[in-house]
Amino acid sequence: MSYNFYPAPVYKFGSYIDYFAKEMEKKILDCGAGGKKPPLAMFNELGFETHGIEISDEQIKLAEEFIQKNNMQIDIIKGDIRELPYEDESFSFVYSYNTIFHLTKKDIKKAITEVRRVLRKDGLFFVNFMSMDDKYYGEGKKIGKGEFVLVNEEGQERYRTFFETQEVKDYFDGFDFLLLENRHIRMPTIWKDYEASYIDCIVKRK
Repeated sequence: MSYNFYPAPVYKFGSYIDYFAKEMEKKILDCGAGGKKPPLAMFNELGFETHGIEISDEQIKLAEEFIQKNNMQIDIIKGDIRELPYEDESFSFVYSYNTIFHLTKKDIKKAITEVRRVLRKDGLFFVNFMSMDDKYYGEGKKIGKGEFVLVNEEGQERYRTFFETQEVKDYFDGFDFLLLENRHIRMPTIWKDYEASYIDCIVKRK
């Protein structure tokens, strides 16, 4: 199977696992695991026991179609990162890409506390945040510092939350930082003038 459709951070996290946690059990949780091309597929092929949660029924359905088509053993259930349905220290690794910044900052703190609870000691957590340099910054109704709410055509609210790099550090009590990196992406042929700006974090549970 070709994995060239996965974003670079998926591979980056894999390299950090190999370097910092090679001896840990290969058991990973993806928070925000749905979609047409679930990243857990790559971890599954690399021999990981794969589990995922997803809050959207539609995204779960898309992931299940991919899993069935490729005859994979991947467990994705409906769930919320703010209240993970797993026992303490259940996983060696947690991965969450382009998910957590759709929460308010208060709920982001709650979500990271939950991730720490289900991670084993020395386990690794990869997560990314939207930077205030992102071109979406300022879109929608401001409800707090770096927090904006947008309303779709059905009247449903959606949050986008943005961070300064140093601010991110305050959200990781009980972790050591292995990576804190600003990443800027431009894809003119697809996104035109839009530039995405992220803060990538890989942390290790104390």
